[in-house]
Amino acid sequence: MGYRCQDEFPALNSTTDGNTTLNSSMMLEYNKCPEDVGLQCSGFTYNSTVFTSTIISEFDLVCGRSWIPTYINVFYMLIRLPAGLVLGQFIDRLGRKKAVLIGLFLQGAIGVASAYSVNVEMYTVFRTLSAIPVIAIWDSLATLLSEVTTPHKRPHILMGMIFAWGTGIVALSPFGYLIRDWRTLQMAISVPSFIFLIAGYWMYDESPHWLYSQGKYKEAQLVVDKIARWNRIPSFQMSSADPAADGDKSEEIQDSGESSLKNSCGRIIKSKTLMAILAVCAFSWLATNMGYTGLAFGLGSLAGDVYLNNLISGVTEFFAYCICFLVIPGGRKLIFVILMIVGGLGLVSSAVVVDFAGHLTWLIILTTMIGRLCLAAAWQIQYLWCLELFPTTYRITMVQISMMTGHIGSAVAPIINDLPKHITNPTIRKNMISPSVYGVLLIVSGLLAIYLPETNNKALPVSLDSEMTDTKRGTRNTGESAEKLSFSAM
Repeated sequence: MGYRCQDEFPALNSTTDGNTTLNSSMMLEYNKCPEDVGLQCSGFTYNSTVFTSTIISEFDLVCGRSWIPTYINVFYMLIRLPAGLVLGQFIDRLGRKKAVLIGLFLQGAIGVASAYSVNVEMYTVFRTLSAIPVIAIWDSLATLLSEVTTPHKRPHILMGMIFAWGTGIVALSPFGYLIRDWRTLQMAISVPSFIFLIAGYWMYDESPHWLYSQGKYKEAQLVVDKIARWNRIPSFQMSSADPAADGDKSEEIQDSGESSLKNSCGRIIKSKTLMAILAVCAFSWLATNMGYTGLAFGLGSLAGDVYLNNLISGVTEFFAYCICFLVIPGGRKLIFVILMIVGGLGLVSSAVVVDFAGHLTWLIILTTMIGRLCLAAAWQIQYLWCLELFPTTYRITMVQISMMTGHIGSAVAPIINDLPKHITNPTIRKNMISPSVYGVLLIVSGLLAIYLPETNNKALPVSLDSEMTDTKRGTRNTGESAEKLSFSAM
């Protein structure tokens, strides 16, 4: 959004004899800060051709206050670091369904409240808090879906969930085009959370996998029977379920030391293999989150129309999900490695094009979208892959631990995008910085991922013991018991 000082200043003109005379008043040009020419400004006016109102124009976040939007995004990403760890334990203890419903309520409430912000401080608080329900909803749903499907159907079910994310990105373009005021737009995208809350209360069932791990055998059996009826297939009696012991956790869970995060983390630390897997996963999250967030927040500065760019970005995500849907049944490792390396090369190429052929707008968008496509596809495969690498009782907690570096990467990305604005040295190719950083990290991550084990068509590990044993053997049970343990919804 273009801006300029609303005040008029005297125009100083030089005469032929070297004297300076006062001429008619003038207005500073658009996007010119008055302090840059030694002037003071009482306020700003904004070009409303594209947007009628934004938080930039509402709170005058330009010139000396232009750094505020960057750090609002930083705070939004940083809160994911502690929130992820806390919510991981919260979801593992409370259950998947309750966590989803609570997340939907908070998402709607915080979104509506932010639309009534009276100053930038109030908006920053609500914007930062809005990251918490996003984590709760996403992680709970992804885990719930992964726990009610068999190994060979799990990728398709999770990809179906991902398509909803792409739909939201695509829908945001016409929403934003029709609703140019940020407060109205914020309300429009927040209220549907309450609709999904009501629908989810009646439609969602708790994960039988989670109920089983908590010793709630009767409830788990009821959900399994319901799944069987809906799919018109015979149900089965869970062999480990003891109706008399309903409400008590199994001896394995009670005695294995998994009742506390401290014990489970301690046992993982003792396993060099699992620690190595955790380290590679953490670096992969750093690379993908930093790149994805950097590209997402950088769309506004990308050459071309902002609405068209967002639409192209959404369509690119859809295409990436289609690729995942088609190829992920063939495995995780090889596809992920290829996507990371190709995506990294695409972003490095875009850095070169921006610096040496900046007038080729189509080529800049093309190379950037290649990186975006590979990132979107790799992100989804990585999420599914990590869910399959960790045991049921602490699956989300362990995934969140590996994602900690990803949250740090997401927080750093807006700062990296903002760096060129603060570099004045003409010898530094500042426009190459952000895409080059993202691209190199993706390539390195892709090479490191070669170490991770393949999990395609393998049963989910139930305990830390089974994970350690299966990792050493390089295999997991894929027979009838594995199918039953996954509580098939297909």
